[in-house]
Amino acid sequence: MAHTVGGGSDRKSGVCVYTPKGEFIGDWGAEFAGGAHGIDLRKESDGEFLYHCDTRRRAVVKTGLDGKVVWTAGGPVESDAYDEAGQWCPTNVAFLPDGDLLVGDGYGRSFIHRYSADGEWKSIFARPGNGKGEVACPHGLWVDPRGDEPRVMVADRSNRRLQVFDLDGRSVALHTKGVRRPCDVDFRDGMMLVPDLESVVTLYDEKNEPITMLGDGHPTNLRGKPRADFQPGRFVHPHDAIFLQDGSILVAEWVPIGRVTRLVKFDG
Repeated sequence: MAHTVGGGSDRKSGVCVYTPKGEFIGDWGAEFAGGAHGIDLRKESDGEFLYHCDTRRRAVVKTGLDGKVVWTAGGPVESDAYDEAGQWCPTNVAFLPDGDLLVGDGYGRSFIHRYSADGEWKSIFARPGNGKGEVACPHGLWVDPRGDEPRVMVADRSNRRLQVFDLDGRSVALHTKGVRRPCDVDFRDGMMLVPDLESVVTLYDEKNEPITMLGDGHPTNLRGKPRADFQPGRFVHPHDAIFLQDGSILVAEWVPIGRVTRLVKFDG
C-alpha cells in the first residue's frame, strides 16, 4: 500500500522534518536549498548527527539534528583526482566500522574517497571506469551488514550494476540481475532495498537475488507534470529509499515538485 507525502513549507529550505505519519513539522537549512542531495544519520558517542552531501556547494557537511554545523569538507584537491575543488560533486556517504566514512563523488569525476570521522581526507577508495573495481557515477553506497564480514555495496549507476567492495577497496562481486540505474541501497532483516531511477524499487534477498520489484518499471512522462497526475505506487524516478523503524519503506523521487511515498506491507 502506498501513501504519498507532498507539500511542506513555503520557505526556501534544504531539510524538511515530518512525523512518522507524514505530517509536516518544520524545516531548516536555507544554505542547503538547491543542493541537498544525500542525507544520512549516524549515532555517535556524543549524540546523533546528519551527514549531508550538498551538490550546489560541492561539500560534505556534518550537522546536529538542529542543523548546527560541526564540520564541512570540500573537494580533496590533495588527492591526485582533481585539478581544482569544483571538479568533485559528492552524492552520498557510507559509514565504516572504524568511524571513517566513504564519500561517493557521483556527480563529479566518479571517485570514491575515504574520510576520517573529523572530515579529513585520507585516501582514494575506488577510481572511475567500467572494469571490475572501477565505478561510474557511484551515486549511493552503504556498508552491507549481512555477511560474516562487512562489505561496501555501491550503486554503480552509470555502469548499471551493484558492485561489492571489501573495506580496503578491493572489488569482490558484481550484481546486475534486476538492476537498471541503481541510486542507493539500504538493509533490514537480511533484505537489501535498491531504488532505481528507471521507475522501480527492488528488494533483494541475502544472496542478492531479486525478491520483488515495486512499480511497473516503465519510465513515464510524468516528471514535469502536476502532482495530481501522479499515481500512487507507480514511480517516476526513485532516487533514494530507506527502511523505516516499523519496516515500511520511504521512497524519494527525482521530480521537480518533489514526491515522497511510504510503502507498507499488507496481506492480500
